[in-house]
Amino acid sequence: SIDASFGYAPDKITASLNIPDITLRNSNDTVTLNKTEFGLTSTDSIIESRFISDFLTADFKSLASFADFKNAIDSTKMETIFNLDSTNFINLDAYSNLKFFNLDATLRDNQVFNLFFPDTVLNFSDIKISATNADINTQLEAAVSTPWIDYNKIKIFNTGLLARFENDRLKFQ
Repeated sequence: SIDASFGYAPDKITASLNIPDITLRNSNDTVTLNKTEFGLTSTDSIIESRFISDFLTADFKSLASFADFKNAIDSTKMETIFNLDSTNFINLDAYSNLKFFNLDATLRDNQVFNLFFPDTVLNFSDIKISATNADINTQLEAAVSTPWIDYNKIKIFNTGLLARFENDRLKFQ
């Protein structure tokens, strides 16, 4: 059974969704996710959300409004990712102009990935994802790390990537 709720008041929006035991299929395999939950609370100046499932846990908090985030997403210009002539293929600088926000997520290896990649091709330990903009005067910083990834018989250990803006340029470490 699906349990969902939505609440609206002029100063607050709340929403929740709970889908237990959802079954996903492709032509070769079937996977059941025991738990899928989402919650959202938003006011004019605060957004908080949480997503929990068998393969992903994500927490998001922000002091920016929905309108501010929509403007940042719109200015990202994701459609230019596929333009090979573009040197500024993603405009992430708009996110640095938002008030505080933080995204922490953990991606867990789960049979759901076998619907897309056989486990002989892709396996991994928990992948941690963090993106933070401490305040409007600081630059966006994002990190991705995992103890190991096994992709197509290539095993990589202690993988980490740190990305941040410095002098209006995206820098990777």
